Amino acid sequence: MRATYDPDADAVALRFRSEPEPSGLGESAIAYSEYWEPTGFQGLVSPLYLHFDGDDRLIAIDIHYASKLLPKEFLAQAEMSG
Repeated sequence: MRATYDPDADAVALRFRSEPEPSGLGESAIAYSEYWEPTGFQGLVSPLYLHFDGDDRLIAIDIHYASKLLPKEFLAQAEMSG
């Protein structure tokens, strides 16, 4: 698993595929995405994007409002992007 954090967007991207993508961009394996908006801690709405490949396997999750939902230690260990 690879975790990247974009502090400007306050979003974490979790990628579950370990092999490199043909395009080198990491997005070519995504066949479709689902948007899910659960109500979280103290009523905070945390949009999640679930990304699936052509075989309907979950290959990535994008988590918004990451600094409010995830431990600071996790964010500190994630790769930085943005």
